[in-house]
Amino acid sequence: MNIFKKLINYPSEKARIFDIDFKKPWVDIFWHQKSLILGILFYVIIDDATLSIFPVIVGLMIESRSYSLAILVAVIYIVIEIISWFTYHPYLSLVFSQTHDNFRYNAYKHLLIIDPVNHVQTPSGLILGKIQRTTTAFLDIADTILDELIPIVVETLTVVITMMLINFKLGLIVGFSIFSLSILFYIVSKYYTEDLENQLNKTDDQVNQIGAESLTQFQFIRASFTTDMIRKRLFKSNLEVMSLQTSVWMTYRLIRGVIIVLYWVALTAIIGYLISLINSEKISIVLATTLVMMYLRGTKGIFAIDKRIKIILKSYRRIKDFYSFINALGTQTFPVLDTDLHKVVVIENEILDIGFNNINFAYPEQLETFQDNNFRLTIGERESNKLFGIIGPSGIGKTTLISILGGQIKPDHGKVIINDIDVYSVDDSVRRKLIALQGQVATGMRGSLRYNLTFGLPEAERYSDEILIGLLESVGLWSLFENKEGLKTEIGESGLNLSGGQRQRLNFANLYLRANYYKPILILIDEPTSSLDEVSEKSITSMISELSAQSLTMVIAHRLKTLENAKKILDLSLMRKNSELKFYPPDQLREHSEYYRQLLEGTQDIEN
Repeated sequence: MNIFKKLINYPSEKARIFDIDFKKPWVDIFWHQKSLILGILFYVIIDDATLSIFPVIVGLMIESRSYSLAILVAVIYIVIEIISWFTYHPYLSLVFSQTHDNFRYNAYKHLLIIDPVNHVQTPSGLILGKIQRTTTAFLDIADTILDELIPIVVETLTVVITMMLINFKLGLIVGFSIFSLSILFYIVSKYYTEDLENQLNKTDDQVNQIGAESLTQFQFIRASFTTDMIRKRLFKSNLEVMSLQTSVWMTYRLIRGVIIVLYWVALTAIIGYLISLINSEKISIVLATTLVMMYLRGTKGIFAIDKRIKIILKSYRRIKDFYSFINALGTQTFPVLDTDLHKVVVIENEILDIGFNNINFAYPEQLETFQDNNFRLTIGERESNKLFGIIGPSGIGKTTLISILGGQIKPDHGKVIINDIDVYSVDDSVRRKLIALQGQVATGMRGSLRYNLTFGLPEAERYSDEILIGLLESVGLWSLFENKEGLKTEIGESGLNLSGGQRQRLNFANLYLRANYYKPILILIDEPTSSLDEVSEKSITSMISELSAQSLTMVIAHRLKTLENAKKILDLSLMRKNSELKFYPPDQLREHSEYYRQLLEGTQDIEN
């Protein structure tokens, strides 16, 4: 039993993760495993070649009436099988698992490191559906080619070569018939099914997209009483997929039927030629019989060749579709992972200096949000109040501004500099020491309350329950969890669902912990008090003031009350008059900005 366990664990100990470049041809994933694949091919050639000629060997044993030959043959086949336990089977298992999981890992990694702006226009259901479909396609193509198609090719070639050695003309007849059948099947399959399967992939994407939306937006769908509308969309899309899938399968079945008819015609011709050889006494009846048996055994895979070709073509088209999609989705234009760079960055923080020069940025197919804009803000680290506000009409670019400053959206032109460090020339390991960011959208991770609260902190276990509970009480959240499972309460899918305001408070608590751990130069908060009640707003405003004592803190205000203690305020509506983005003390801003005066007078809504 111990030997059996060791054999099972042997390949798993050699499994490895490797990087895949989606700009290279898709076969690159197999090139990374070329030594394993060569080992598989070497074994397949030996094993399937010897198995293919077994009927001929049986004929020789019968004609020679030799027991020793029978024992020798049995020993050879047993040895070949035992060798496979240490070569073919572990190698094949490794290739399957490494192909499947390396693709999936690299696909998700690619989505993590491409610029966030590339995710805006692409539904997550579409992306996840394509990844799942292509992961299966890679496994199918590896399984079908290595474990099924190559053995068929080896067996068929062995049959042809063996018959050529016995009778050259017979070998030519067999080789020509098999080659013709295979080429005919491939050509007909490729050109008759390509359009159908491409259309099937697109429709399958629609089904995945609608299905994902029906789960992620469940509450909204039910609240808007549109359940039946979504059901009808699912019904229509699934019916279309079903129809296309049926057509694809029927096409392959008809092609297979034609190939089988031609196969029997070829077999009849071969048997007829063998009979003529027997009549002319060039071969014996036993040899002719064993040759027919060898032909039937070696070419039996042709009867199911439609399944193999169908899987290979379908998988190839799905892989090709994914590679086209992932390369069109977007690229990584600045370092993200710790492995992207190998340099030490020293961060000085006695003087906090933030700015950019001649920044240009536009979202895809939209007008430029920023055009040759400049910005500079300098303040001493010892200043007790480093709170700065950002205001402006909806849609003017407030969130875009802090996304650019926060290392999320690289500008089309210009650099973002924090204390002489280009934000987009360093990776996240440095960036998180420069910047702490809380976005506008209230989001979170699936998992426990503790996990969400300490997410992004390398030493999460250092925080005691008392510290975390005290923080949750400060943001007015602990009462939601204390009568449940406390910090172990699951949040999100299959757990406790939080409202937008509750999630926002939890996100702020996480920001508060990260800011106190890394002590970054710049803290960016996008509308921290939107969706909050007055008590929570007051508590969070107080905590923001605490953060602004240690770091330069910029806040996009949802309510002017949040900026009561702001040292200076930037009004982005002034960008229309001057490309220089300038922060003013509140009393001076009143003189320069009509928008700000209207906010103070109550004649303008800060959200419009």
